[in-house]
Amino acid sequence: MYSESFLILSSIKQLLLMQINNSNLKNNVIELIPLKFKYIITNKIEFHFFIVFLILNL
Repeated sequence: MYSESFLILSSIKQLLLMQINNSNLKNNVIELIPLKFKYIITNKIEFHFFIVFLILNL
C-alpha cells in the first residue's frame, strides 16, 4: 500500500516538474531553500503550497 501511494506521488511529481519546465514563464521561479524546507512559488504557478511541498520532498 505504501509503495502504491509512493508510485502515484512520484508520477504526480514528474507531471508537476514537466508542467513547470513546459511553462515558459520567465517571471515564475521556484526557489529551493537548503534541505527543501521552504518553497517560494510565484503568482502564475497556482499549485497548493502544501501539496507541492509534500511532492517535492519525496
